[in-house]
Amino acid sequence: MENVLFASFSYCPICGDVLNTLPALDIYASVYACPGNHRFLRYEKEISATETGRAATLAPASDATDDMGIIEYWLGNEDARSCLNNQLAEILQNICWTYESDVHVMPEGETFVYCPLCGSGLYDFEQDDVWVQGKRCGNGHEFYERGGRLNFILEGESRHLVCEMSDEVLTSLIEGWLRANPQLAAQLPQQIRGVLERFRH
Repeated sequence: MENVLFASFSYCPICGDVLNTLPALDIYASVYACPGNHRFLRYEKEISATETGRAATLAPASDATDDMGIIEYWLGNEDARSCLNNQLAEILQNICWTYESDVHVMPEGETFVYCPLCGSGLYDFEQDDVWVQGKRCGNGHEFYERGGRLNFILEGESRHLVCEMSDEVLTSLIEGWLRANPQLAAQLPQQIRGVLERFRH
C-alpha cells in the first residue's frame, strides 16, 4: 500500500501528544517535537553512495571557529550537505541537541505506538521484510519500523522519520564511524571526525 498523505506529521508516535515543527539546521530534514520533548527528524532526500564517497575530499568550512560552526556548515551548506551521509548528518544533529540541552530525553528501547498522521494506535502486521516491523493504524496508514526509524513510502520513494538517539545509540554510532574502516573513511570529512572525537571525550 502506498501512503499519499504525508504532507505533515501531527502526533508524537511515542506518546501521542501534538507535534510541532522546529527550526532545522539540516537543509534536507524537517524537525518535529512534542511537549514531552520527544524530537524527530524527517528526511526529505536520500544521498547516493556516489555522492557520499566524495565527502572526505571537500574543502573544510574555513570560517567555522567551533564545533557548532562546523556542524552548521555541514548541515546547512548545499555543497557540503549534498554529499554527507544521512546517518552522519543525523549524528551531527543529535550532537547539536546535546550541546544545546546537555541531556537526551530518549531512553533506550522506546518504540512507536501512535500514528504520527492521525494519532490512532499502531498495531503490528506481517510483511515480507524480516529486518523491519510492519506498523499500521486503523485508518490504513502504514509504516515500517527498525531501530528508532519509521519508514514509509511517498510518491514511490522510501522516506523516514527518525527519533532522537539515546546516549547509548549515539555513542555506539560515533565509535563505529571512528573505527578504521576504508569505506566509512571516504565519507567522513576530517573536520567532522574532529567533532566526533571531541564529543566522545
